[in-house]
Amino acid sequence: MKRIISILLIFCLLLTTGCAGSNSGTVPKNKELDIKEISVDSAEYSYAVENLELPQNVWFSQSNIVSIENKIYLLGSFMESNFLFSINSDGSEAKLLASCDDGSEQWYAYCAMGGKLYVLDSIGNQIIEFTSNGVKLRYISLPEGTAVSDMAGGKETIFVLDGGKVSALKISEENEAELAYAIRVSDSASIGQSSDGSVFVAWLDGETQAISTIDEENKGWGKTCYLGSRCRIIGIGTKWELYLQIDATLYGFNFSTETIKKLLAFSDSGLLSNGVIYEVEDGQLIYTGTSGNEASPLLMLKQVNVTEKNEKLMMATLVELPYLIKDAVLTWNQAHPECQIEIRDYSQYTTDENSCGAELQLMTDVASGNIPDLYNLSDNCGEILNPALLVRRNLLEDLYPYIDSDKELSKDDFFSGPLSALEINDGLYQMVPGFMLLTTSAAAQDVGVPESWTYDRLERAVAENDYYQYLFDTEYSRDEWLRLAVLASGEKLVDWTHAQCFFDSEYFIRLLKIAANRPEKVDITGTYVDERIQNSHALLYMLFIRNVYEAEILADAYGDGKYAFVGFPEIGSILVPELSMGMSAQSVHKEQCWQFLREFLLQNNACTNYLPLRRNAARQQLRNEVELLKESGSDYADREQAMEALLSELEKTDSLYGIDTQLWCVIQDEVNKFYAGRCTAEETAKAIQSRATIYMAEQS
Repeated sequence: MKRIISILLIFCLLLTTGCAGSNSGTVPKNKELDIKEISVDSAEYSYAVENLELPQNVWFSQSNIVSIENKIYLLGSFMESNFLFSINSDGSEAKLLASCDDGSEQWYAYCAMGGKLYVLDSIGNQIIEFTSNGVKLRYISLPEGTAVSDMAGGKETIFVLDGGKVSALKISEENEAELAYAIRVSDSASIGQSSDGSVFVAWLDGETQAISTIDEENKGWGKTCYLGSRCRIIGIGTKWELYLQIDATLYGFNFSTETIKKLLAFSDSGLLSNGVIYEVEDGQLIYTGTSGNEASPLLMLKQVNVTEKNEKLMMATLVELPYLIKDAVLTWNQAHPECQIEIRDYSQYTTDENSCGAELQLMTDVASGNIPDLYNLSDNCGEILNPALLVRRNLLEDLYPYIDSDKELSKDDFFSGPLSALEINDGLYQMVPGFMLLTTSAAAQDVGVPESWTYDRLERAVAENDYYQYLFDTEYSRDEWLRLAVLASGEKLVDWTHAQCFFDSEYFIRLLKIAANRPEKVDITGTYVDERIQNSHALLYMLFIRNVYEAEILADAYGDGKYAFVGFPEIGSILVPELSMGMSAQSVHKEQCWQFLREFLLQNNACTNYLPLRRNAARQQLRNEVELLKESGSDYADREQAMEALLSELEKTDSLYGIDTQLWCVIQDEVNKFYAGRCTAEETAKAIQSRATIYMAEQS
């Protein structure tokens, strides 16, 4: 069944490119433009996306789609099978025309010429000629040494990308493709053919992106245009003669008029930039890419006008969106054509010259009233999208009232410790559906009861046991370990809610001294984790646990119930958010924002790749793993007990890991002086406290 979804996309203003004559190396530098700098304007229209059905699963060839007399042809493969399809321009009547199922051939690229189809068989280094109905006519051998990566059909010549050159092949009556001539191009070149037999090549002329036609009569370049950004040809049309991929964005390029326009930001829409485009009637586009959660579907992108009745939610991100959030945006847009989520990726403002460009542009937008509805807080906590800092600026909405009024959710559904860790001033301002647990494991008999898990007590345990040589395992270098320890210490060192820091404390001075005695560099062998635990000679072994079933490693390493989750002394285990989002307090679409966020919390949409915030979802992970262990005939009792122990640890874990790159740079700068012996630990701590206090004041 066809599924219609609407995806709001972004357009940019028109730009022109320079143009040079045949085989000219002249590049009009004054007309080069950096497309990335002007590609963030909102679109005047969106696309509705229809998933088109094919007879079976298939991964499509990345060769450009071709057509013959209003029939579109698609080449793909699945496992060892190869397929050639035809489909009408409106997406109907998908037919399988030909296939090879025994693995003897590998259909890799294809083109059309003279009303026939020519398919490359990369195993046999040959071209297979088909009629437009999929009838196989003959095999055509390629010149020895030809290594074809893509191909296009001209008026009388097949052009192939062949290891740094475009080779022009003429087909003889003896079923041989003979080399007529070759044109040197860059290894990154791409090629495409129009319905009238014109062939275009995108290639690098030195360091400058060129797009050229091939003059078959003169056996060389025809017209050449230059762009200021590197690109790849991924489609041909008439409204736009060429469809270009620049980074993860689709542009339409009219070669004849030298105009270019942004059409679709793959990263903004939830689509992966892994497909090719073919323009059909009424500005519609057929696309062979994916949303990342299914074998390559065939999509029809249909232009839809945006009216005042349409609602649009803006999600701001400083980094590329995590896959699970990107996929959730696509799913939401599929189900809610009346309220689309558009992703504004500020990372494009960060350049070598302006490393803070993304943060500055976001704050400029917020100050000017162009405030996002949703924030991606993943991997940004502690810097400009630090939840505590955003709350102080009244930019985040408390989510507790929405949970309290939700018929399917309750605070009691969630692990109490993690929920408490996420709170700021008794409110819940970030929604974290998935996280990891940073902890340490230990032999239970050697660490005693939790009340004794202090640095003093645990260091004595090491000194009194002949087996142990270290408090912490040595798989992290001194800088790596100190960074983890600092960022795991939470409000014991940095309290963003009250804009205070405590780097002059005895606690931090102890961390400095422990780090100084650790190896500067480490070399981890490829043994299994349980073996590394057993051979570490360390009382505490550091672990990142990503899901419930990873706890099974403790049963293998220590034995049935003979382990303890210690975490960091005086801190305990720490939650590391993997997915985190927040709602803008200034949004006028708060109910729609909540409806999007809540989907991550419902059990049937639980994040199975990470530890979930909801108890029932974690319990389901455990049940699923036990069933798998039973089916495999494994002795599951010890492993089930380890997973149960992890759930108990999760219940009481209330410390939150915070990422702050700039603050870590301050610490690392000062601590290097300590490592070099130029300062004592106390002097280093005092210097860090002074600089960190200034940094926090500036951010607040």
